[in-house]
Amino acid sequence: MAMANNVINLATFVSSIFPSSVDKLKKKSSNSFQKNNFWVSRISSVKAVKSPAEPATGKWERQRRPQNVDGDIFVDHTCIDCDTCRWMAPQVFTRVDGMSAVSKQPTCEEDRLKALQALLSCPTGSIRTEEPPADILDAQKTFPIPIDEKKLPGVYHCGYHSEKSYGATSYLIVHPEGNILIDSPRFTERLAREIETLGGVRYMFLTHKDDVADHGKWSKRLGCDRVLHSKDVEDCTIDVEIKLEGSGPWSLADDILLIHTPGHTEGSVCLFYKSLKVLFSGDHLMVTGSKLDILECFNRLPVDIQVESIEKLLEFEFNWIIPGHRRRIVFKDVAEKNAVLEALIQEHSSVRNRPLQCIFAAASIGVMVSAHGFFNSTAFCYLIASMGLQALWSFALACLDLHALRSKRNLQNPVLVSLFVVGDWVTAILSLAAACSSAGVTVLYARDLGYCRSAPISCSRFQTSISLAFISWFLLAISSHVTFWLLAAV
Repeated sequence: MAMANNVINLATFVSSIFPSSVDKLKKKSSNSFQKNNFWVSRISSVKAVKSPAEPATGKWERQRRPQNVDGDIFVDHTCIDCDTCRWMAPQVFTRVDGMSAVSKQPTCEEDRLKALQALLSCPTGSIRTEEPPADILDAQKTFPIPIDEKKLPGVYHCGYHSEKSYGATSYLIVHPEGNILIDSPRFTERLAREIETLGGVRYMFLTHKDDVADHGKWSKRLGCDRVLHSKDVEDCTIDVEIKLEGSGPWSLADDILLIHTPGHTEGSVCLFYKSLKVLFSGDHLMVTGSKLDILECFNRLPVDIQVESIEKLLEFEFNWIIPGHRRRIVFKDVAEKNAVLEALIQEHSSVRNRPLQCIFAAASIGVMVSAHGFFNSTAFCYLIASMGLQALWSFALACLDLHALRSKRNLQNPVLVSLFVVGDWVTAILSLAAACSSAGVTVLYARDLGYCRSAPISCSRFQTSISLAFISWFLLAISSHVTFWLLAAV
């Protein structure tokens, strides 16, 4: 367990690895293709914080945030904290007081280019310059940007994030069987022309209903077929050409697999590119802080369903996870990927353990107090007290988890997690000590003193109560280890 959670922090994040965009491929795909018959049958809505209205015009005024350093480039108050600029140009942008800000003005051409790419990609246009940038056209020409030409050839970041998709990232896969556009960027004619130079688009794959943005404009402009799960089809996507039915998996090409992963939405689907061992996860998985997570507070379906969807991914071999929001993550190998996913599964399964901990602890108390002569042993009374404490603790945390899910709040902050760690470990130690001491007394009664044969003592009930106590402790031990390693990651 320790190793698995440490892996999360040791995973190599590739958000800062941005190959020179000026040198990106400009060759048109030599593969022209005809459409074949296809055989397969919101992150939280965050509103921009607006600045005061100008008294003369009544229009919202874009104000430079005071957290920006002095210089040409700055972030205004309309930032929605989508993290786009921070992973595209980490040398320039940082997070201050819940929004992005310029921490250092670009000092070289590469940093300047990345800052302008972030400016163009900002979904709310919150990144601005004091003077119109003379080199903005050079930055526009770099889209779509190759992610890693050596490790992920033919995979591009489209930029131009859309506010309609809450700042989601769109990607382009250049593929011999037809290019695939993953989710929808903001529509711009310049980007459309650049995509055409790479061979156009055969399929627009929409991971789920939140990140569809300008899908209609792109489909009409590029003549591509849109792919979306039928469970996520709404009025704005009723005319998509391909509606996935059932639980899949489905194929877009020989090495392109679509995996149904309900949780964030009922129709969430991940794209697995087998040849490059990369998973495009949409909003199913993403990086929060320094670890992989599912952001269950924004999900439409229960955590249990999402955990089952994560378990599906253990059978697939991939080294990269490219989410629809926030930073990308790359693992050393498949074993490391599995360790991280298993840790994530255990972490969120511990939430499901809370009611069971409470039930087994209460059952242990009920059986013990119904046994004749339990009050004659201090160990048995101690067992009742410790199980009572564990039942109250587990019940309180189960209620807190339920409240967090309903109110869409994330409880993973250092203070709360520290409290959970202390509470879990204290109650776990007390429960184990009580169960062990009671088990010792029961053995003494049954084997050494023979009380179970001659005295009116309910030894069978003692044994049942102690067994339930050990089960309750084991479930609590799982939660205590998960919260301990979770503390290191928040």
